Amino acid sequence: MYRIAAGLSGMQFCVFHCDTGPNSRYDSDYKGIIDWGESLRAGFQNSYFDCYHDLGTALWAWQPSVILQYGYASKGALSLLFGARSRRIPVVHRGLLSPYRDPRTPALSRAWRMVRPLVLRMFDAHHFGGAYHQRVLSEAGISARRSFFVPYSVDTPHFSALADDPSQIAEACQIRQRLGWSAASPVLLFLAQHSWVKGPDIMLDIAAIGQRTMPDLKLIMAGNGVMTEHLKTQAGLKLRPGSWHFPGFVSSKKTVPWYLASDLVVFPSRYDTWSRAVNEAMLCRRACQVSHLVGAAGGLVDDGVNGMVVQGLEPNHHAESMLSYLRAPWDFRRRFGDEARNRALEFSYENHSNDLRRSFIETATNPTSRTAAQKHRFD
Repeated sequence: MYRIAAGLSGMQFCVFHCDTGPNSRYDSDYKGIIDWGESLRAGFQNSYFDCYHDLGTALWAWQPSVILQYGYASKGALSLLFGARSRRIPVVHRGLLSPYRDPRTPALSRAWRMVRPLVLRMFDAHHFGGAYHQRVLSEAGISARRSFFVPYSVDTPHFSALADDPSQIAEACQIRQRLGWSAASPVLLFLAQHSWVKGPDIMLDIAAIGQRTMPDLKLIMAGNGVMTEHLKTQAGLKLRPGSWHFPGFVSSKKTVPWYLASDLVVFPSRYDTWSRAVNEAMLCRRACQVSHLVGAAGGLVDDGVNGMVVQGLEPNHHAESMLSYLRAPWDFRRRFGDEARNRALEFSYENHSNDLRRSFIETATNPTSRTAAQKHRFD
């Protein structure tokens, strides 16, 4: 999204950030630095700072006409918001908002829910990426005039092009061959952090239940994390020998063959503000089954049209939905895959670059928290 914003005509765009190296970010669920397989700073002007104080000092010196702030809960984020308001600089908020409480921090989540509407109303405008996020904004009293649909997406041209690349299709076939799985074997894919909140333990139970009536069912558990070794032990106890595989962490730029090697991608998360792997899988023409707690269930996955949304976390319910899909005729599943691709293409940054531009222009020229005139860096 930053690269597209930097390419919009008639404006200067710079990212001020405190992230780690150019190809990596610290991930608390992985408990370490993760290399995502590409430069996270290429394609747009950016400035790195060790702390929010230095970032703020440089930001005010840059004299922006409008600020796009990602989130509000991280350390130093609210001080930047207050600093912008004191200087009468309008701020557009972009963040991952869920109507559900984070089960990992119930007390903190409950506290944030009480103050969140007040914080959200301090911004001049908001991006929303899906129906769940729009609902949170609406409940906070944010008007439609101050809300802009800029989806939570991925590098859409990259995934859609690779999904049709013969070399990627051949690699997907090789994955099955190396594992000794036939082309006819139904394969489930779980691709996420191996952390409790993502539900990898639920995934194992879903597969185990499925194998009772579909003995040839296979499972790929891509990713790693604090639960990986425990999950491997449980897979050995619950699943048929030779029916499961843990390929380890797969960077985002190398996930396509794994999607293509699967028949259904499952996201049984206990909580997830979006899950961009859903976008990736759908661009690869793979239907996704998600729990209703996954943010992508609000606008991207259309239950019964391009994927399945399962209410709750009960493995039996997920297994029933999964088996129903895998038993359906090939033409039916292919239609689901085509619908998934079409929907994910609609959710691209490229399709909504005008909404991105409008969020900057309209907020800079018609702010709600600022009255003084200010120089704008727009044509």
